[in-house]
Amino acid sequence: MSDATPGSVKAVGRPLFLRIFALLLGSLLAVQALNVVLVIVTPPPAPRFFSLEQIERALKGGGTEALKRVETDDPGFEQGSARYERRIHDHLATRLRLPSEAVRVRLRDAFGHPRPFRRGPSPREATGTSIAGDFKAAFRQPSGRWVVLQPSGLEIGFWRWRAIATLALAVLLAMPIAWWLSRRIARPIAMFGAAAERLGRDPRSPPMALSSIPEVAHATSAFNEMQAQLQRYVADRSLMLGAVAHDLRTPLMRIALHLEGASPSVRLAVEEEVADMQSMLTAVLTFLRDQEQPARCQRLDLRTVVESVADGLDDEGHPVELEAGPQLVIEGDPVALKSLVSNLMRNAVVHAGGPIRVLLGEDGSTIWLEVQDRGPGIDEALLERMFEPFVRAEASRSRETGGIGLGLASARAVARGHGGDVTLANRPGGGLVARMELSR
Repeated sequence: MSDATPGSVKAVGRPLFLRIFALLLGSLLAVQALNVVLVIVTPPPAPRFFSLEQIERALKGGGTEALKRVETDDPGFEQGSARYERRIHDHLATRLRLPSEAVRVRLRDAFGHPRPFRRGPSPREATGTSIAGDFKAAFRQPSGRWVVLQPSGLEIGFWRWRAIATLALAVLLAMPIAWWLSRRIARPIAMFGAAAERLGRDPRSPPMALSSIPEVAHATSAFNEMQAQLQRYVADRSLMLGAVAHDLRTPLMRIALHLEGASPSVRLAVEEEVADMQSMLTAVLTFLRDQEQPARCQRLDLRTVVESVADGLDDEGHPVELEAGPQLVIEGDPVALKSLVSNLMRNAVVHAGGPIRVLLGEDGSTIWLEVQDRGPGIDEALLERMFEPFVRAEASRSRETGGIGLGLASARAVARGHGGDVTLANRPGGGLVARMELSR
């Protein structure tokens, strides 16, 4: 048992929030560094310039690799309204000797968006003899079809793809850090969940190991201290009950001695009560002793254990119907599990007053056992209370049938110590079903 307390835990590492902050800040800086590298190493390409002579020749049929020329019924755009677009439009209409409505010009910004430039033209553009960057120019032929011209180069698009590839690389580089950080944060939560589940199955389970992270170390120390307090509480309670049960034997023996001079009727009645009390004290001491003994886990076949108990009941004249099936191997304490199975089966045999049926099976990582009897059953309100010590359903389970009310409590304690549980339920056709579930 760990004797560490929350106040005694020293800071043996950097706080968790500082680690998370440093990782997030480092990831952000790394992504920004990649963006800076992208801007410096791969700057966007400079826009190309096309003279009006080139555009005119291309529109008339002298297309080049840098200019794409197509014929269509609809140019797909309207004449731009910016001043520079109107100036280029007028120049082209004059050079092509076409009316104004038969020519259209539309400029695009550096990102290819079909909208006019909002800033003033450069000195070179102001001459009205060239077009910079991306554009569309079209004129209507006498046949009514339009000739549309636009640059065929993909420099801007290629630069965009390089930017996207760089950002994708930044994401790929950040993903392992994010994955590691997520696992780092989730690991203590999973560790506490497993420790709580282990504590629920066995309060005597070993304490958690302290972490190098101060926050987790404080929480672990507090959990270990809570576990130690629970163990001390259970041990003190068991010690007190054991001492009381043991010390009560002496006054009972004195009562039996004082009865020697009493009348036979009085002596017989009191001796029966004394015998019952001695049986209860013996059962209590046995129950406490079994709870204090450490479990001795080994691999065993649960079906073999059930068959052994069933054979013993058959020899005593209590018929048991056990369905055949495969082996069900489990890790557990053979003595405790045999006591558990015996408690359930003997409880059904004695209190049902007839044959019982036993079923065994598995469901994934869980092995289950059902003991079905044909007795009168139990009131629904008492089903859960039957697992409390010394609680019995008097309507169907009188003292003459045997037992003092510790069998089901002991059975549930053993099942929960093996990561399972025991429940009771009334059968639809009459009788009771005791179901045990154990984790492999």
